[in-house]
Amino acid sequence: MKKSVFYFLILLSVTIFNSCFKEGCKDKTANNYDAKATKDCSACCLYSSNPTNPTPTKGALLFWTNDANLIPTCGILTVRLNNGQQTNVTGYYLSSPSNCLNQVGGYFYLNEGTYTYQVIPGNSQCNTISGSVTVVGGTCNFARI
Repeated sequence: MKKSVFYFLILLSVTIFNSCFKEGCKDKTANNYDAKATKDCSACCLYSSNPTNPTPTKGALLFWTNDANLIPTCGILTVRLNNGQQTNVTGYYLSSPSNCLNQVGGYFYLNEGTYTYQVIPGNSQCNTISGSVTVVGGTCNFARI
């Protein structure tokens, strides 16, 4: 009986001690900032350009080119984002695309935010291109190569 009471008291004290810590987003610029959080959870912070909707919305992103010589000269282009996603651009557009219908690659569907990217050529005749692009949720976003 004494052991049971002892273990119960230990369990109770651990529970009380852990309940003192409330994990949450402590970044004041995040939409889900939690002033009552005592332990930061930066990975759970949500950012949105729309403050009335704290959940980030997704947006389409199309990398495109109108250079007819780019693919024949450089080979298929691999577009790699800093979040690890990648896709290939296999052709070109005659003029600026008016929508994000994926016709020749280069398409992503992402949470809104800013992403860095690399455009990696399929052969060594061309240089890698780096940059950043901002995705606005609920819309088609373009990045010209």
